[in-house]
Amino acid sequence: MFNSIDRSNLIPSPLDALELERKLEMVELINEINISISNAIKLDDVLSIACKALGRVLRCDRVSILVRDSCQDEALLTRGEHLRGCYPSQLGLQVPIASNPHLQALIDQPEQVLAVRDFLQFPGLSKKVIETVTQLRIKSMMAAATSYRNEVNGVVGVHQCDQMREWQIWEQQLLEGVSRQLGIAIGQAQLYEATRNAALQESLMRRVSDRIRSSSDLNEILQTAVDGARTLIRSDRIAIYQFRQGWKGRVMVENVATPWSSVLGDIGADDCFAGQYAELYRNGRIRAIDDDIETDEKLDACHVNFLRSLQVRSNLIVPITLNLASEMGHLMTPDAVEHGDG
Repeated sequence: MFNSIDRSNLIPSPLDALELERKLEMVELINEINISISNAIKLDDVLSIACKALGRVLRCDRVSILVRDSCQDEALLTRGEHLRGCYPSQLGLQVPIASNPHLQALIDQPEQVLAVRDFLQFPGLSKKVIETVTQLRIKSMMAAATSYRNEVNGVVGVHQCDQMREWQIWEQQLLEGVSRQLGIAIGQAQLYEATRNAALQESLMRRVSDRIRSSSDLNEILQTAVDGARTLIRSDRIAIYQFRQGWKGRVMVENVATPWSSVLGDIGADDCFAGQYAELYRNGRIRAIDDDIETDEKLDACHVNFLRSLQVRSNLIVPITLNLASEMGHLMTPDAVEHGDG
């Protein structure tokens, strides 16, 4: 006696075949990212490869990777991006966590994947965030946190800009798998960077100390300091500015990257600096403008114009006080000296 066989059960359905194809794409993409992690020297290269690969598989308009340097940081920096079509870039954009409830949600619950069809309707978006979302032309958004050793170190965002989009389960699973691998890559790169910076800092201090002992030329000593500091900080300009009577002054030494112009020499007075600001710096105040000076609400128009004349967009100012000068071997004159980059 023979039993008939239903051959339809042996032939995969179109849905099964599609699911299998997607799983293979997921495995291939994660393997591709793993290979790039092992081969790439720079973190930004890894992030760029991951963005392009995700964009290719998900067929979305923008993929961006935001990195958080430490768990204490209040903002994330966009360090990786892939665009499809003529949409605005957010590369280099610093995104504060507090005013972006979707980022806060991911940091609070890093195991979740946010899949939002209408991003502008996400609860709690501030007016400024809505303006940014509108400028970037984001309609739908999917995002997942990256983490290393149980600390969130970034966010991977996927944007659809041309129309609303329902994010599929397999797409969310793919993003979750990729973000897991990227968290490891970011964490390892940050550990390497911290070790490298510590070594560079020690080397810089040793070179400056050696120069102090071997040279009586103040400018030569200061030049050694700014040359090493710009390598360590990786800014566009490091300068030591000396104030004179009436808060007029000059840039004594600088190290500046191409194509920015030199500001070496007399640059007149910063009329905004005198008075209360001067006293703050005399007392050792350190001032950092992390984002664009044009959007810093704590700066008045006078100060913004002065910094703009020096081509500064963001800066770090550390005063060299008389006490510090004494510790450095009486390097500085009695005038206040300001060290900043922009």
